[in-house]
Amino acid sequence: MNEHTPLKETNSSDRVRLQRHLEAHGESLDAVLRQIRADADVHESDILRAMIGSLEHRRDEAVRQRLRLLARELLNSFQESLVEVPGAYAGPEFDAALRWHAARLTDL
Repeated sequence: MNEHTPLKETNSSDRVRLQRHLEAHGESLDAVLRQIRADADVHESDILRAMIGSLEHRRDEAVRQRLRLLARELLNSFQESLVEVPGAYAGPEFDAALRWHAARLTDL
């Protein structure tokens, strides 16, 4: 998925795939974003869940755009200094977590 990806109708398998990803990795994504934004009140996975829950038979450009923006935010945060934020990612390989989440969002 990139800026040139054509719009397509959302189908149920796309929604299910994103829902499953968020169920398995949403908390980790939120923790990484909390660290990047230095904000303990980040809940992007909930926002995405709400967006995909309301997409029945509509174009999914809003979700695609949000995923692109999140992936870009992750990629632009490599090697940034970290601050202590409650609920933020605390793993030793922060840049690896950034890359992993950016790649998964791009795949979706």
